Amino acid sequence: MSHSIITALDIGTSTIQTVVAERKQGEPLKILGAGTALSSGVRRGVIVDIGETIAGIRQSVAEAERTAGVAVRSVWAAIGGAQISVSSSKGIVAVSRADNEISPEDVRRAIAAAESFVARNPNKEVIHMIPKSYRVDDVTDIKDPIGMHGVRLEVDTLIVETSVSAFKNLLKCIEEAGVKAEDYVFAPMAAAYAVLSKRQKELGVLLLDIGGGVASFVVFEEGVPLHAGVVPIGGNLITNDVAIGFQTPVDIAERIKLAYGGCAPDEIPKREQVRMAEFVPQESAVYARRELAEIIHARLCDIFELVQKEL
Repeated sequence: MSHSIITALDIGTSTIQTVVAERKQGEPLKILGAGTALSSGVRRGVIVDIGETIAGIRQSVAEAERTAGVAVRSVWAAIGGAQISVSSSKGIVAVSRADNEISPEDVRRAIAAAESFVARNPNKEVIHMIPKSYRVDDVTDIKDPIGMHGVRLEVDTLIVETSVSAFKNLLKCIEEAGVKAEDYVFAPMAAAYAVLSKRQKELGVLLLDIGGGVASFVVFEEGVPLHAGVVPIGGNLITNDVAIGFQTPVDIAERIKLAYGGCAPDEIPKREQVRMAEFVPQESAVYARRELAEIIHARLCDIFELVQKEL
């Protein structure tokens, strides 16, 4: 039975995470181990300190190797951050075969044509060219045109790009940490394929991934991604607001948020409290848990409003 080891690496603003999985033919993917390290060299998804990021990757990968019991040689890297941009493009080609049957080569040529229509920016690196729909002559909204007959093939694509400098810095950190970047993927796209069902993607769904520095999203309808994007606000800003409201250091505010946080103030009884002595010895202050939820609710509303504008 053939099998292979797959390792995923996500370099986020708050943490660097590595997951090792085993894929066997005819069996579900099996998670072997994982590793997490604090991310000190990343701001809003962008690497700002090469040395700190390399050290974090090494620590995360080493922990994943210990828990999985296998050596990690290459990784699939998740790409995100505020430098991501998303656009659309169309490509049109004539069907090449004499009998007018559309072949996989015709599809590849149509996607290449769509890429050729994109305005070239030397500071941008294309991550994905994702077909959203096809058109064969006058028939629209085709998911898979291979095998159909027609004279003209048209494709509508979703293009995900990142800055060249950010992309090169990411690859450099991975390689200098001692592993090879086997391939890369836009982070919320990978998350969507991991957690969304086929029916959800058919009916229409938005996946929102709220990270430490940014929140990224992807929208599916009729099984294909229609739109994606990144908004420059994340969970760290929630933590900062908690630190200000509760008059405590940021690391303590993060612990409070994780232990007692919620985003629906009206559902929390007024009598429930957060005692600071639980987190800081000799600290006598007591706050209403509803007050914590109000802080979180306000910042999440900001995130949702930004995403709504994108939509």
